[in-house]
Amino acid sequence: MLPSKEKTLSGVNWSLELEQRLALATPDKTTRGMYLKGILHVVSTLGDEAAVQRCMAAMGEKRITDFFSYPVTTQLRLVFAAAEALGARHGGFEEGLRLLGRQGTADFFSSLAGKTMLALAGNSPTRVLNNLPTAYRASSSYGEHTIEWTGPNSGRFVLKGEFMPVPYHCGVVEAVVEKAQVKGGKVTGRQISMTDCECSFSWD
Repeated sequence: MLPSKEKTLSGVNWSLELEQRLALATPDKTTRGMYLKGILHVVSTLGDEAAVQRCMAAMGEKRITDFFSYPVTTQLRLVFAAAEALGARHGGFEEGLRLLGRQGTADFFSSLAGKTMLALAGNSPTRVLNNLPTAYRASSSYGEHTIEWTGPNSGRFVLKGEFMPVPYHCGVVEAVVEKAQVKGGKVTGRQISMTDCECSFSWD
């Protein structure tokens, strides 16, 4: 559990945030084990083995099976523990969430599935971003995810019924925009409600 006084500059109490999100989660909301493994890999890469063990203890699992479906409550406990571990070294809890999204997406792009996705998209930022909702649907059983374009080089990634906080998703979008090697890429996030958020993106 996070310290009760854990806050970012925006004043978010992340311990309370976790409790509220856990209370909203229902048993039908699940995620695949391979994505939990991905989070642990990020912690191992950017943190240390002791941090990995703390994350395993936080989610209450001794081992993770790739294609087994785990409750979103397990994912939440893991993500918050991982963000705390990374944030201690990389600029705070919120930055820890962003790093999880960024590095996890970078790892995905290095996989066979990620390379195939990039090849089909031709490294076009619009095509890769348009594939984000499909990628999210493949990873979990919950949430509605859509891309809304506001211009040729700008738009919003809208997430509804999503349990991860908006900084995590902004990290995902940042990694996609950077992978496309566009100039002047920007990503900002807005938490609309406890389970709804959006990430606005643009480039020159």
